[in-house]
Amino acid sequence: MSSMASLITVGITCFNSINTIARAIESAMQQDWDNLEIIVVDDCSDDGSVDIIRGMMRKDNRVRLVRHESNFADCEYGRRRRNICIRYGSTY
Repeated sequence: MSSMASLITVGITCFNSINTIARAIESAMQQDWDNLEIIVVDDCSDDGSVDIIRGMMRKDNRVRLVRHESNFADCEYGRRRRNICIRYGSTY
């Protein structure tokens, strides 16, 4: 891929996903597109998911975390977590 390749944003949503979040991020990291960012939106997990995400951020600077300060799962805003990935893509 050329270094001038278009930026691609991979959005991953997370809520208490300690058993699967590393695998999801690793899958995104393995893509062969040169100009890639990975935005993980965490909905106030309390199971250690964020620690895993932060560890992966230290390994790969393409990984970014957007963390909600409170859980939005029961409201309309929470059902649109994927849109937060879009909003933060390439501007965060």
